Amino acid sequence: MKQRGHTWIALRAIGLIQDDPKTQNLAQVLAPWAKYSYIGCWLPDMRKFKKGHGIIGNHTFKNAPYKGKNKSHFVLSKKKLLNTLDSNLALHEFIKSYSTLTSDWWNQPYKAKQKDGEHLPDCLSSLFDTVADMLLLGDTKLDALVPGSTGYGDYLDPACALTKEQVSTFFFMMSHYVADCFMPCHADKRKLCAFKRGGVHAGWEGHWENLIGTYFSKKKLKATSDTSGKIIKKAKDLDASLGLTFKTPLTWPDNDNDIWETAILWCRASFAFSCNIFPIVKYSYGSQKQPLFKDYFTDAMKLSEYDRIVLQSAVYAVASTWKQIWRKFKK
Repeated sequence: MKQRGHTWIALRAIGLIQDDPKTQNLAQVLAPWAKYSYIGCWLPDMRKFKKGHGIIGNHTFKNAPYKGKNKSHFVLSKKKLLNTLDSNLALHEFIKSYSTLTSDWWNQPYKAKQKDGEHLPDCLSSLFDTVADMLLLGDTKLDALVPGSTGYGDYLDPACALTKEQVSTFFFMMSHYVADCFMPCHADKRKLCAFKRGGVHAGWEGHWENLIGTYFSKKKLKATSDTSGKIIKKAKDLDASLGLTFKTPLTWPDNDNDIWETAILWCRASFAFSCNIFPIVKYSYGSQKQPLFKDYFTDAMKLSEYDRIVLQSAVYAVASTWKQIWRKFKK
């Protein structure tokens, strides 16, 4: 995804946080900085940020058939995946009701091929705990909003205490990586999903930029005089044209999985989605074919449905992940 897409996803997620009665204080942390959300949302793709969390591997978790030891450990059945995914994700409904993958596909072991320590689950695990730590070190204004207030704000040197706007930037940064889990090409190791000008990966991201529109560009947001409320409403207004629906209060799977395990499951689901969109019989794991976006997605209705599944799932997962951090501090 690109800048406008990532920014819109975060802004729409703020709207869900506002709609959830259990995250009203978190909404007070995030919403005032809606205009500047593009900073945190786009930092992970800026060149200098590759020295930090933004290294290229941290944006992907590309799955491929696994032929090593302990193969059974890397098999994830359709039933188990559905039982561990949040049922309020559009991706869950697609896999449950519309996936055409056979039992042979589901019974095969898959593993992400990434450098050690450079992949989405590790990155999200790091940021999840970092944001939680930052909430513990807030100034008195931030500390007053955090559930079960720690009181640390009274003991910190004011120059060292963190503000709502500083913490918000990290929430927005995190949204970038959560959204990347739902980009099918970020979860599929096949050649057709590699980034190539005009290819399905680059073309699809460009297509989303067009759908989202220029209002959410960093240039226009920086210059706008619109209030945070109006900016968030603009993000909500796209629900109708994109066919998006969301349920609140926000939910999280009823299991013991942490964000690291949850991100692995998100990416496995996105990989399954990718294998539905780009069938294995046409694009095998060893295939070097790289179709162009404009040539492959010729069915506008199908493309619109794929867009809905990716964007709804990304927004919902961002908001529910933010809430999951906030719940760590519940009284």
